[in-house]
Amino acid sequence: MQLQIRKSDLKAALICSAVKDIRYYLNGVLVEFSPRESGGILTFCGTDGHILFAGTAPAEFMDGEHATAFSLIIPSDTVKAACKGKIPLLTLSSLPDGRYSLGDALFTAIDGRFPDFRRVIPAKVSGEFAHFDFDLLSRGNLALCEYFNMPKKTFSLHPGGNGAGVICGNSRDAIVVVMPMREPNGGMEYTGTDIPAAQDNVTQLREAA
Repeated sequence: MQLQIRKSDLKAALICSAVKDIRYYLNGVLVEFSPRESGGILTFCGTDGHILFAGTAPAEFMDGEHATAFSLIIPSDTVKAACKGKIPLLTLSSLPDGRYSLGDALFTAIDGRFPDFRRVIPAKVSGEFAHFDFDLLSRGNLALCEYFNMPKKTFSLHPGGNGAGVICGNSRDAIVVVMPMREPNGGMEYTGTDIPAAQDNVTQLREAA
């Protein structure tokens, strides 16, 4: 097997992947191939359990038509090493000894069962207000910017109340799913501030003069 993969697809998924998680199968990027009459489609996914990126791309095999579905988890370190440089495409190849190569990087696929991420992606969201971790929102937006090659784009957040929210653009090719915070601000409510009003400051300055 030899196929070409955009670096941007892998990097987008890597942004949402786990880092040194005890669930070792999350410390990488899932690549799936699904056969279609038109040639097939690749799906890329990365998640740490709080945020998930999933995106698709047409499959471009270099060794003829590939009719067999497959999935493998590429270790995060391999993705990072292979994505260095400015060349936009990488070649993913299977080797006779059971290993793989991604560009110039050799690796063994992570032996584990990746979560069924499709069950996490909601068909609809309610639009109900929810609190989210700003870091997760930033990572989600960055992942979509990488995937769509739009570095300054801000994508829409669609909250789902107590359920998952989604970040997406006008395209159905990629999505980010974000879990809400259960107890915003540690359970504390905002009750105002003790900072003096602007008019009070102006009055004090005049009196001091």
